[in-house]
Amino acid sequence: MDELKTNQAVSTRKAARREAILDAAEKLTIETGGEFEISHLAKAAGVSNGLAYHYFGSKDGLIEAVIDRFYRRYSLVLDKPTDPDIAWSVRERARLEEVIAFLYADPFAPTVFGSLAHRRVTEREWEIQRDMVGKAARNIRSGQRRGHIPTEIDSELAGAAIIGAVRATMITAMQMEPRPSPEKVAGQLWDIIEGAVGVRSAR
Repeated sequence: MDELKTNQAVSTRKAARREAILDAAEKLTIETGGEFEISHLAKAAGVSNGLAYHYFGSKDGLIEAVIDRFYRRYSLVLDKPTDPDIAWSVRERARLEEVIAFLYADPFAPTVFGSLAHRRVTEREWEIQRDMVGKAARNIRSGQRRGHIPTEIDSELAGAAIIGAVRATMITAMQMEPRPSPEKVAGQLWDIIEGAVGVRSAR
């Protein structure tokens, strides 16, 4: 039992150190667009240079982990379960509004979609984008099976169009001064989404 408690305590400390490194890396990435030295990161996180390398292998590995953590937060909103029998346009408009609220509120979103995206697009990020397109396509097919979306719509193309539109629109919106209201962004994005899936909701 004592050995189990010791192992659990060690695991907890390791997880806490890893999160501290990721927190510091996220803050520095926001400030520098990813152009920072590991020594600066280690000092900010209160760890040694070697420990940062031990957890992530390299600076690129560290930044990938920070990006991955952001997308896990994003997925909690994007993949939130909904009742599939609710009209597709109703539930997906609500999801879009939640996504916009999340991206506006998350301090790392402007960096991962903006300056960081311009400097480095990691293989992991491409995998995440492909996964998001796949989920959007499955969502559209679900709407087609329930008669909410025309069957002639190509779900893969429509899914790619929607994910691309949301990303590009949010990059622009987050860089604008002042930012457009979430309601305005949602309204204009929703027009694009409806066009992609061939539906028009009541106004």
